[in-house]
Amino acid sequence: MMAKSGNNAEKLLKNGGVKTTARIVNVQDTGMTMNNINIGIRLTLEVASVTGSPFQAQAETFVSRVSIPRVGDVVEVVYNPSDTSQVAVVMA
Repeated sequence: MMAKSGNNAEKLLKNGGVKTTARIVNVQDTGMTMNNINIGIRLTLEVASVTGSPFQAQAETFVSRVSIPRVGDVVEVVYNPSDTSQVAVVMA
């Protein structure tokens, strides 16, 4: 399962999710646009887990066309420790 961001991060936190950081290893355009300003992107992330063993996951989010994250950037995420495929980017 690939989580979308925004409210999903809040839902994951309320249901026992863990907040941590992740390094972006790939960025893909999803082809979606919102309000002709924000574009949808799919991030492949290397998530720092509470166990100390990083894992890879994907998440989708919308970002401004002028502030697209790059490979190597670090972002804040929330993930479900029982199902690490459930990851959402925390929106600032």
